[in-house]
Amino acid sequence: RRAGVAMGDGGGGTKSGGELVGRTVSFLSKRDGIDKLLKLAKYLSALGVEVGAGGNGANLSGLRDLEKALSLSRKAFRLGKFLGNVNKLAKLRERERRRAELRARMRREQEQERRSASSSSSSS
Repeated sequence: RRAGVAMGDGGGGTKSGGELVGRTVSFLSKRDGIDKLLKLAKYLSALGVEVGAGGNGANLSGLRDLEKALSLSRKAFRLGKFLGNVNKLAKLRERERRRAELRARMRREQEQERRSASSSSSSS
């Protein structure tokens, strides 16, 4: 499946990079429980390969393929978690930038009020 179809846009339109990242983060961030399940299945399949290698190792290619596929899936989920953290950091930085701008504007307004109050009291 194409990434756009998996993300729910129907695959018909193009999305901006930020929107695509946002959708990807949203999609993958809901998968923490599945990541744990994949981890368990991966280690069980690895255990099956190791146990099977001690005896008849003829039919282990399926288990090895499963282990590789599960490992790749977990990498995708961990990437989604990382992107989610990057997204949160970007939002936090933007919020802090806005707060700093608001504080600076409030200081300027207070300074202007002080100046106007002192100029009106000195002219009286």
